[in-house]
Amino acid sequence: MRRAELALALAAALLVFTRLGATSLTEPDEPRHGAIAEEMRALRHGPAQLAVPRLNDEVYTQKPPLYYWLAAAAGAPFGRVTELAARAPSALAGFGTVLVTARLGAVTFGPATGLAAGAVLLTLPTFVEDARRARPDALVVFFVTLALFLAWRLHAGIGSSRRNRLGLHAALGLGMLAKGPVAFVLVALGLGAWLAWERRIADLRHYASASALALSLAPVALWLATAAALAPEGYLREAVGENVLGRFFAGTSHEQPFLFHLRELPSAFLPWTLAWPLVFLAARRALAPGAKPDVAQATRFFVAFAAAGFAFFSLSAGKRDVYLLPLYPALALLVAEGVRAALPAGAPAATARRRRFLAAGFGTAMTALAGYLVIYLPAVDTSRSIRPAAEVAARLAPAGSPVGLVRNGALVGGLRYYAARPVEPIGSSRGLQTFVETGGAVAVADSRYLPEIEAAVDARVVFRQRLRGDEVVVLALRPRARSS
Repeated sequence: MRRAELALALAAALLVFTRLGATSLTEPDEPRHGAIAEEMRALRHGPAQLAVPRLNDEVYTQKPPLYYWLAAAAGAPFGRVTELAARAPSALAGFGTVLVTARLGAVTFGPATGLAAGAVLLTLPTFVEDARRARPDALVVFFVTLALFLAWRLHAGIGSSRRNRLGLHAALGLGMLAKGPVAFVLVALGLGAWLAWERRIADLRHYASASALALSLAPVALWLATAAALAPEGYLREAVGENVLGRFFAGTSHEQPFLFHLRELPSAFLPWTLAWPLVFLAARRALAPGAKPDVAQATRFFVAFAAAGFAFFSLSAGKRDVYLLPLYPALALLVAEGVRAALPAGAPAATARRRRFLAAGFGTAMTALAGYLVIYLPAVDTSRSIRPAAEVAARLAPAGSPVGLVRNGALVGGLRYYAARPVEPIGSSRGLQTFVETGGAVAVADSRYLPEIEAAVDARVVFRQRLRGDEVVVLALRPRARSS
């Protein structure tokens, strides 16, 4: 089994790290996070920027700082947060998630299921793509999975209870520093649902202590207190009130209908959605009277966590398919156990043949996914990133002057990252005229706004680029000549 674990680790490393920095940061999320990390590395606003992230020199309230700390640190040796540095935290987290999932499977269902679950994750395009993207989601997945692993060790009496409990809460604390309270909420809901199902909800106190809770809550509390003291007034209201409570209750960002995740998860989890019937059959057998108690308990553990998390995300007004990623390791373990249980027991020779067949299938899937990541994506790179337009704009703009951005705030991060200069958002014809009158010479816009722009100023298209189905143009601007 040791050789199989090493093979899984090697496969994970090859798939996650190969040509990690070969493609440009893709819109809309990656360049925004890369730009924030680069501004933090440069400390344009002094050491306070370590506690108060900024985008385009404006305070950024939507995410805690852990991802930006890691990406800035990765970029420090290069003098810039490169594409590789921006993606390194996610890649390391994705690699770690595969290994922790395999270990979690080993202590719950057995080593074979653990290895199979790691293979399931590595053949999920949504999981692998997220592990190769510059954003904090992969960090949350890793810390939630690590917390589940330590919670099970605590339950099963594996190792020191105190160390497992402290490690569990340290993982939750880091998860909250990566993306807010979702890590703590998911694990708390999952453990609560599992223990309630087992009719021993009082045991929940076994998973917490004063010192452990300090590890999970103190880091984010210390950061919030520091940021509130250093940031402009209203920072806490925006960071907590609007970006946490507002997203959940009011859908202030990414509002979607209640059934959004029920509709999206089956396609996002392909190809392993096809194995869900096996999961149902294995769970029914595991939970039937007379089944093995340890298998039944592990099945309830993962089903309760996945169901509680799915309900939580469905109740939230703000929804994106990426929000369900922390549930993927648990779902992968249920799929792996379902497939294992469906394979008939046989003679050693038959078992060896099945293993070779499964290994060949895994290798084929890995090869196909690797081809998609390292061949196809680089081929379409210019249609997924604002980089070409940003670099043209940076060459044309006078030294020290900003690049204008007309009516497309989502591109601020990409322009700031690749033009390496301030971006001035422009939201109206009058704003465009003011930009030009105060020395602005270059702007980026969607081509559909050209008639409005040309009516306000003298604009000449110097570059065109297709970006995710739209056309983006770089414009050389001059004030419109006044008629005599």
